[in-house]
Amino acid sequence: KAKNSTPEVLTGKIGVTSETALGSFAGKLSAKWKHQCGFSLDKVAFDSKGAKYEASMSKLAKGLTVKVDGKLKVDSPVDKLALEFQDDVVAASCKTDSQLSSAEASLVLGHDGVQVGGALMYKKGDGVKDYPIAIGYGDNSFFVSASAEDKLRKFGLAGKYVVSDELTVALCGSSGLEFSKGAPNRLELGAAYKVNKKTTAKCKYAFVDGEKKANNPGSLEAALNMTPLSKVNLVCGLAIPLSDVASVGSYKYGAGITLG
Repeated sequence: KAKNSTPEVLTGKIGVTSETALGSFAGKLSAKWKHQCGFSLDKVAFDSKGAKYEASMSKLAKGLTVKVDGKLKVDSPVDKLALEFQDDVVAASCKTDSQLSSAEASLVLGHDGVQVGGALMYKKGDGVKDYPIAIGYGDNSFFVSASAEDKLRKFGLAGKYVVSDELTVALCGSSGLEFSKGAPNRLELGAAYKVNKKTTAKCKYAFVDGEKKANNPGSLEAALNMTPLSKVNLVCGLAIPLSDVASVGSYKYGAGITLG
């Protein structure tokens, strides 16, 4: 991946990003542009399948942002619409598609470290799909939360603790309170360690139950993020399924580089 920016055009710079993968000649090209009036072309992406865009408008009112995305087609240029509002206490959003076939609204209230939120999801023909709720509490060094979703049939717990300036640990789990074989339960334990100013190491143990494709009793995952030079970022990762540790062919790994 490579990033670059042009000189100012109509009081705003154009940021250009190009992506390609080994073994594939075709890549992706994207650009973004922002104007001082509040209009922002957050992304215009071109690939072999066509062109897509994401745009937003702020400064219409304090804390309010309007977002739209879609394809660069004359007959159907808009796919999704969203309104977002945020201030020191409230964060709210409402999203829908151009056909008004589905909608999602959410509201979060926060004060003195306490956060309470909920959402409502609707789909035409199906009615209300879900109404998740959550409550959390934290400060600069820790955060804990409890949530309920799937029409209050699935419950979750999450937590984060900053052990030191270098080490942060986190936990996330969810369950429908059913523990028979094949029940969709999940548990993830992770840690991030700042090796130095240019390198961060991350590791995670993930347990996923259930009968969905590619699930396994658990996996170990690790990643390394490095910035050896200014505007050069390297990332590599490895995932080992515990159900098939002896088979190296079952391991998943990857690497990436960002320039600019």
